[in-house]
Amino acid sequence: MKKIISIALALILLVSVGTVAVTTASADTTATVNGKSANLGDRVTFDLYFKCDQKLEDFQGYITYDSSVLELVGFDMPNVTIGGMYNTTYAGFVYHSGSSYNQPYDFTTEKLFLQATFTVVKAGTTSIASVWEDGHDINSVPIVNGEQGTLTGSASERMEVTVSIPPSSSEKPNPTNSKPTNSKPTLTPDPTSPTGSPSVVKVSSVTLNAKTKTLNVGKSFTLKASCKPSNASNKSVSWSTTNKRIAVVNRYGKVTAKSKGTAYVKATARDGSKKYARCKITVKQPVTKIKLSVNKKVIKVKKKFKIKATVSPAKANVKTVKWTVNKKKIVKLSKTKSASGKNIKVTAKKRGKVTLKATAMDGSKRSASCKITVKKK
Repeated sequence: MKKIISIALALILLVSVGTVAVTTASADTTATVNGKSANLGDRVTFDLYFKCDQKLEDFQGYITYDSSVLELVGFDMPNVTIGGMYNTTYAGFVYHSGSSYNQPYDFTTEKLFLQATFTVVKAGTTSIASVWEDGHDINSVPIVNGEQGTLTGSASERMEVTVSIPPSSSEKPNPTNSKPTNSKPTLTPDPTSPTGSPSVVKVSSVTLNAKTKTLNVGKSFTLKASCKPSNASNKSVSWSTTNKRIAVVNRYGKVTAKSKGTAYVKATARDGSKKYARCKITVKQPVTKIKLSVNKKVIKVKKKFKIKATVSPAKANVKTVKWTVNKKKIVKLSKTKSASGKNIKVTAKKRGKVTLKATAMDGSKRSASCKITVKKK
């Protein structure tokens, strides 16, 4: 099974650097962006560099900025050439994601991850920030395996903010809505909005492809979430479980049974609507081993002996076994089913050799056998 490394849970170090030439100007015509001074009309470039010691199969996050001070001019992820998407429709927010399982993203050497360009339109103090999935602080989140949550490596992120004089031709921002990363942004305003800014469509309901599911310990299955309406602005969901000791879920909705019990897995809309759906997960413990009190027996015709089967682990949901013989004319069984640790009687009827088998009745197919030889009196 592939181990899915998620940038959303990968970043542990943030270093902010950058230099800029400062031009003397009055307070009402200057802005401070991430500690750098800029004049009205100046171009501010936000470069995010990334390095990770493992190749990555997916990522999801966003950058935030103050749209009253900064006007977005462009956005690009130059080193994400496959499966990259971004959405700059909403002022103050640029969502970005990517998924490429066949050709994972290689940032094992530091590369430019994303670049956002802005024009200063208002004086003030503001900042551009990078946020990763689930709103984790990038200074405190280690790389973890997306399925098991175990530490697997390290990563670093570096931001550069630079200020420059814009080109002579006036550029207007043209954000895009979920276009591939090699396309140029274009603005998609909502004509019904008084200000011409895009409207946000909240999720009204979330549904799952299963309401209940029963799994044996160690087994997995994947839940799929659907959000309505179809034109919701953000149809992504976050996954959670009520008891990680019983069942865990990764960011893709893959549920893995951990131990016997019941837990609920929940899919919650990320758009702040608080809409959710959940699935009841019942985890059963299958039999892993059967031990017989007798593994080999020599007995005379008409004689009897007792035998019992003990299943492991003791917390198995079904501890009953079924008894069978391959030659019914040679021996007779007092019972064909018994609970773990309970004896049955075997009576020798006729000379010959036979195999007595105890099989777990929980579907695990675990079994154990006893070889019986019946001799004359």
